[in-house]
Amino acid sequence: MKTLFSIFLASVLVVDCGHICACGPEPRAIYYFFYKSASNPDLLQPQSGIYKPSDVKLYEVINNNGTVTQNAAPELNGQYVGSQNGVYFITYQSSLFQYQMDLKKTLIQLNQGVTDTLTYTFVASSSYPQQIFYNSKPVWKIGDGMEITIVK
Repeated sequence: MKTLFSIFLASVLVVDCGHICACGPEPRAIYYFFYKSASNPDLLQPQSGIYKPSDVKLYEVINNNGTVTQNAAPELNGQYVGSQNGVYFITYQSSLFQYQMDLKKTLIQLNQGVTDTLTYTFVASSSYPQQIFYNSKPVWKIGDGMEITIVK
């Protein structure tokens, strides 16, 4: 299954940023979030999960010269949750390359009452994060793959 998922990931690496720019689509850092618990291996699965894929929203909080804005993160085919072989996951097309250190955090709204936070640490000479934190807990560091598993 890991091989099939890797093929799927490779097929979605080229994405459109949702608008046409002279230089082509904005480059995106893409991450895949898998949600599970001790008793449920897929919290996004529509029949047995606790989060409905249609409720999931992602927002990027950007500080642009002192003005903080919250923008919807780019979606893939109009949604954030996808599936492969019956396994559901959130596809996050991050605007890290566009905003770099101005991207202060990302809000992952799993439903109306549950919103989690991604924050980042950067190396001053790089536009790519050194580490990603999920609700203040480290979940990714440079060199890791694009798949992040969250246990709730």
